[in-house]
Amino acid sequence: MNLAPFLAYTAIGATIWTAQLAYLGYLLGSSFRQVGDYLDPASWVVSSIIAVIYVVRVIRFKGRASLRPEGRDITNSSIGRRTFATDGDKV
Repeated sequence: MNLAPFLAYTAIGATIWTAQLAYLGYLLGSSFRQVGDYLDPASWVVSSIIAVIYVVRVIRFKGRASLRPEGRDITNSSIGRRTFATDGDKV
């Protein structure tokens, strides 16, 4: 996607999101603390789930890293990286 449409869509989305949050805050008004009492346990649950997923991914990544042959240099690997031909390169 070109930069101009991306920035336009991002600005539109951010404006809509901000307006919705501001309106929700206006509607909540004085009962904001009561809503916070309900959302606090839910945010702990979501944060815990995210932490568990992160730990599982780190453990799996370390497991895969230990399966690599010793001495193999993966920093110059072209897997997953695009290579482009220059004028002097033969394709």
